[in-house]
Amino acid sequence: MSKSRFNALFFIDINYVALAYLFFKGVKEEYNCILFSCDDIETDIEGYSYNCLDNYQVDNIITFDYVVIASDKTDEVYGKLKKMLTGHQYKVMTMLEAAAIMLTFEGYIDYLRFLNSSLISNKLPTVIIDERNKQYTNDMQIVMSFNSKFLLPSITTIYTLFLYNNNCHVHIFYLDLSENERIVVDRLTQLGESNIIEWHLITDNLSDKIHYDIGRFSLYSLYRFFSYQILDESIDKCLWLDSDLMIRGSIRELYEIDLEEYYFAGALEASDYENNALGKNRESINTGILLMNLNRLRSDDMIHKFWETLFSPDFSYSTDQEALNVVFRYKIKFFLQTIWNSFPITYTTSISEEDFTKLVDITCIVHWLSAQKAWLPEYEGYWRAVAEQYPYAKIMYEEYQKRLVESVDFVSGS
Repeated sequence: MSKSRFNALFFIDINYVALAYLFFKGVKEEYNCILFSCDDIETDIEGYSYNCLDNYQVDNIITFDYVVIASDKTDEVYGKLKKMLTGHQYKVMTMLEAAAIMLTFEGYIDYLRFLNSSLISNKLPTVIIDERNKQYTNDMQIVMSFNSKFLLPSITTIYTLFLYNNNCHVHIFYLDLSENERIVVDRLTQLGESNIIEWHLITDNLSDKIHYDIGRFSLYSLYRFFSYQILDESIDKCLWLDSDLMIRGSIRELYEIDLEEYYFAGALEASDYENNALGKNRESINTGILLMNLNRLRSDDMIHKFWETLFSPDFSYSTDQEALNVVFRYKIKFFLQTIWNSFPITYTTSISEEDFTKLVDITCIVHWLSAQKAWLPEYEGYWRAVAEQYPYAKIMYEEYQKRLVESVDFVSGS
């Protein structure tokens, strides 16, 4: 067999045939792909025939850019492939990441629709935007950063933000999001009044300033600490939002908190996470929702102190959150976690029914800060079990699933 060049090698098991069929209906003409079967698949897909690894040698391929694995046993499959792929330079991708790059825009939209077709189909009531927002003319400056892996929850975060809030100027710092992905997110600006999304491409020059160990820190979460440089100097503060949130009301009150001379404002850390550097039982904030005093950060040299501390060989910080709490200790203002950064498992059944109802009503931002992310199908069983124990978590999880469906339906035009 003559040697060939492919853009991507796809390794697909029988559980992903339907997804692969939809995928290859929308592949751009310029992409040359080859399919391999992880198990016994005999069906051809859109003109693509499955190749059996036993009968096809990767040596017949001159070069390829991506390896895409669609299997319930991704790590196991890749473990078997690594030796076979030795000597090739390539990037391992999920089907979702590949879809953002290789599909036409129409194909990408169809793919997103398919991904969400198995989720809860019933919709929440139509949302009435908080009329109080209309009295404000100044934009709320919101900062986010995410990659393809967090595209779906990010869409839901922005969707719920725009449902309840007007005059939001959302700045998204990105490195490798495709044009398709950015077009999809931009569709969310049709919600609310005067909501804007502005994209900021992180240049290689700026990325090089971060000497990070990818095993310890999230590159995208570190971008927020460049906000004071990236955003226009006329912007005196901004609100950082993680991608794993659900907004349930107006955030104007949060944004209007007077930072005074504080560098940041945040909610107390509410999970089992311990700030090792500060010591057990010391107060520390969760940085998933972070109000930032850009004027103060521009005028002082503290942000450089933060970078020095974060990567100091004398300390071992597991997260940038831990280092921030050390450097800016006593320079952080606290806001109410119950309202503005609520983790569903925090609350037990020990409160009265009346207080429970009030708790649900006042919760404005829900934060899925555990490793078991609420939008991932593999953790549905986990959250169903949690819901049996925590009524508060049950309400928030079920509401989030509906918002997840709504948001994807909205950007896909359903």
